[in-house]
Amino acid sequence: MRVWKQTWVCMAMLVGAVAAQGEAPAAPIAQSQSQVAKKPMFGERSRAALAAARQEAMKVRGLQGDAQLAALQNAAKAYDVAAVQIADEPKAAAQAAFSAAELWRRHGSVGEAERCYLASASLDAERYAQRGKLGAADMQRRAEKHEQAIATYRDAAAIDPATARAQTARLWIGRVLQTMGREVDAVVAFRTAVASAVTTSQTIEAINYLASALLVGGDLAGASQALAQADAAVSTAIVEKPEDAERLHKALESMSARRALQRAQDKAVDAAADAQQVDKPRG
Repeated sequence: MRVWKQTWVCMAMLVGAVAAQGEAPAAPIAQSQSQVAKKPMFGERSRAALAAARQEAMKVRGLQGDAQLAALQNAAKAYDVAAVQIADEPKAAAQAAFSAAELWRRHGSVGEAERCYLASASLDAERYAQRGKLGAADMQRRAEKHEQAIATYRDAAAIDPATARAQTARLWIGRVLQTMGREVDAVVAFRTAVASAVTTSQTIEAINYLASALLVGGDLAGASQALAQADAAVSTAIVEKPEDAERLHKALESMSARRALQRAQDKAVDAAADAQQVDKPRG
């Protein structure tokens, strides 16, 4: 009994000595990630409004024809209503507006879609500025508001120039200019897209548009140089990542501008041969 008593006294003295030295008590065991409650992104009222609109959107599934159009309209209107109801929570309202825009787009209501895309970009620039502007520009293009579309595409590209969306916007600028018959300006736009390309795939796509535009202007030599630039870009890329070789070579082979250039060159040869035949003296 005395031995046990001495043992407890020694342990008590040891604990006291540790406390006197100021040693911090052991830290509590950290809670697992599943035990920590995540704060909802939106308030309860906003979540309820979005959920109700989502239920309407789900009704579109499996429908076709007029029934699908009617369901798309109802779902888009539901998100429109939700955006107004939760306007005091801009990020939630932006999500509702963007969802409405996508539905109006599918419905074919380009004016309504444009309005909602721009609303989402304004309400939550962090998440929707670029994709909202890009969507709005698409709608403006479909409505043949060409100058306005070009301006909006430029705004979208400038928001974050390194993204795939920015590159898409730059290519559409050139394509809209072509629609307007401004081939020289389109070439400039496509050269900008080539220079701004981040990936080799983007470079190939942009050069395909550039070379095609040059061919429209009759610049076969310029188109050939552009295609050679694409070949060089792929050669450089596969040195760094040989596993991409097959995919990139297929992309090169599928370039429509390459086939168009070959046809243009064949026509030029045929025309030259015809001219020689005409110039021959007749016996």
